[in-house]
Formats: sequence, structure tokens, C-alpha cells
Amino acid sequence: RRLPRCSKEQDDELFAEFKEIRKEADKKVDAYYEGVKANIADRKVKKEEIIAKAKEVLKEENIKQATAKMDELMNEWKAVGFAGKEDDENLWNEFREIRKQFSEKRKAHFENMGKLFEERAAKKEEIIKKVKYITSEAYFTNEEVKQIKDLDREFRNLGFAGKEKDQQLFDEMQAA
Repeated sequence: RRLPRCSKEQDDELFAEFKEIRKEADKKVDAYYEGVKANIADRKVKKEEIIAKAKEVLKEENIKQATAKMDELMNEWKAVGFAGKEDDENLWNEFREIRKQFSEKRKAHFENMGKLFEERAAKKEEIIKKVKYITSEAYFTNEEVKQIKDLDREFRNLGFAGKEKDQQLFDEMQAA
């Protein structure tokens, strides 16, 4: 609805007051959007820093520590928030690619560890067979005792053979 006109002087005075209020409101809106742009720029920088850190984690050899760091970086990424329409998707694609490479490296590491554990378990089983053979004779000469001690040392020096078999093999060795 339209308001009735006042006198020209009053209309001019009200319009001038309205223009001042409008200018102040526009300044506040502009300041708000400048703040939003600054926040978006800060978020972009933070995400770029996270990407740089992820590239460094990718180089680490200790998979357990690297996994913890990569998970921490993912949490940081989520906490940063939106980095602007133009950049956010590209930054995410870059970060996701690094995480994918890390996942492949981690998978290969665990596959290699599985093979290593199998090799160690096989060697430990061979040692157990030798110890059982020696102890089956039950002469326990100095030579046989030395052989058993050497085999025990070799068994222990082989290292961990995986959580499924290691304790079982250790128990078998002790029993032999």
C-alpha cells in the first residue's frame, strides 16, 4: 500500500533519512560479505595446508603412525568447512586422490606383512620340527642341548608371525 504524501519538505527529509539508513544497511551487508569472502579465503588456505601435510604423510614408512595422521587430517578437513564454490571441489579431489594413494600404499603394506608373517610361521614350524626330532631321541648330549638353544634363539629372532599363529607357534616351541 502507498502512504499518502506529506509536504515536499517532509518527504525530502524522510527520503534523506531513509537514504542514510539504507547506506548504513548496505555498508553492513558489504562488510558481512567481505567477511564471508575472507573466511572462504582462509578456509582455502587451510585446506591447501592440509593437502601439503597429506602429501608428507604419504611419504612416511610407519603405516600405523601415518594412518593416525591421515585420519587426523581428515578430521581437520571436515572441521574447516566450505572453501568457496570455485575451489572446494578441486581441493577435495586433490585431497581425495592423496588419500586414495595412501590407501593403496597401506593395502600393499598389509599384503606384504601377511606374506612376511607366513614366511616366518613356516620357518618357525621347521624349527619346531627340528626341536621335536632332537628331543624325541632323548639323549640330551651337550651337542643336542646346544642345537636346541641355537634353534630357540633362531626361533625368537625370526620375529612376529602374525596374531593368528604367533602364540600357537610359541606354545608349540615351548612344549617341544
